[in-house]
Amino acid sequence: MMRWGIVFAVGLAVALGAWIAVQYNWVPPFVAVWDARALQEFRLAAGAIAIISGAGISSQTPWQRLPRWLRFVPVNVGVFVPLLMFLGTADLSPAVPFADATGILLVYAGFGVGMAAVIGVSSGFGKPSPEEDTAVQRSPKKVTRYLFLALVATCVIGAVVLLTPRARDDIKLEPFETLKHADTQLTVGVSKGAWQDDAFGVIRIVDQGKTNSMVLEASEWNSLVVACNKAKPTPSAAWTLAAVVADTTPSDPARMELWAGPSVRLIIKSPHGPTVRFQLAPNEFEQFGLSLTRVQQKVHS
Repeated sequence: MMRWGIVFAVGLAVALGAWIAVQYNWVPPFVAVWDARALQEFRLAAGAIAIISGAGISSQTPWQRLPRWLRFVPVNVGVFVPLLMFLGTADLSPAVPFADATGILLVYAGFGVGMAAVIGVSSGFGKPSPEEDTAVQRSPKKVTRYLFLALVATCVIGAVVLLTPRARDDIKLEPFETLKHADTQLTVGVSKGAWQDDAFGVIRIVDQGKTNSMVLEASEWNSLVVACNKAKPTPSAAWTLAAVVADTTPSDPARMELWAGPSVRLIIKSPHGPTVRFQLAPNEFEQFGLSLTRVQQKVHS
């Protein structure tokens, strides 16, 4: 039984460590696309692995030999301590010193132990039925097997979901300006970061049903404004590549080309997303520039 305890202990340590690392902006290298959707999927998988592993550790203890009023405490400790420690990591960010982060996790772990003790002890009062005593005596091996299968299933399902290539699914956008043509649409706006509290500037293009976006931090948005000033419409009928802007968010990295000619053409490309285009009409360029300035003010506020 000890080897199963080691397996569950490793699962708990890896899940909790990965969760904390993500809170500190670590990007899992094996994930096909790292965006807000992948972040939530990763957190869900890590949380499930931690809770299953905690319960698995508890199932290795000789809890069936304990007095009945203590028998359910280890199981509840294995569930509530990882659960509350994961809730504690929601308060962590790169701005929190390591010592403070350790204190936060210990406080949440203490709450978990307290809740487990109260619920476990209260669950043990009352006279057990013969069926319950029989089940308790023979259950540890079954519990271990079921929890291990649940752990494996969670890892496999999580890996399939996170490793499957797909187009980036950006977080909810607050539009500042939307320009529409026959089968294309350009939206300029602001979106709240999924792993930080900062606001990001977003340019999203829908081109014949295909969608891709640029998600830019404040400093990157400044570069975009400068690039757009270089890509003003010209009297020439020829198209010239005026500037290129790339985002650096931990996701499907996108690149936007700005072409100058009779008007301005925007092209967004990314490894996992489609290539989309939007051509500004000559009378839309000034409106587009004003929307960039409004977003610039928002992301810097």
